[in-house]
Amino acid sequence: MAHASGKRLAVRSSYVNEQLDLKEAAARHKVSYATALRWKAKAASEGDNWDTSRNSLLLAQGGKKELINQVLERFFTQSENIFKSIDEAENLSPAAKVDLIAKWTDSVSKIQKLLGPSNDFNKIGFSLELLQKLGTFIREHYPQHAHAFIEILEPFGQVLSRDYG
Repeated sequence: MAHASGKRLAVRSSYVNEQLDLKEAAARHKVSYATALRWKAKAASEGDNWDTSRNSLLLAQGGKKELINQVLERFFTQSENIFKSIDEAENLSPAAKVDLIAKWTDSVSKIQKLLGPSNDFNKIGFSLELLQKLGTFIREHYPQHAHAFIEILEPFGQVLSRDYG
């Protein structure tokens, strides 16, 4: 189904100016997510990168720290989805779940290193790196306790978030 060019501009505006997720922007304007993705890709091929515009606007409005905070907020929102998927996966063994969590914490450590030492992310980055090492240690030396580790990790993550996040 063909859409008026005004719809494409409205989706772009919601994504860039209102900072909505692309799925949310598409839904708001009654356009399929696939169509919004196609419009975004076509615009990028024509030199209009919606992500660059979105991030530039964030940078202009709130400075670098605000942009970093927005990126981190999105990262942790997606992380919640990842943990929910891991938790609900019935076909994964506890050791496989620990392995996936260790990979996630490795990503967090890399982000922390990229942001450098002078940011608010330092303490939580260190904490997550420590949890990654603990998860690896448990997986290698005490695999029978992997399930207990996973059970404890979620509520402990809330403590870390409260104290450092």
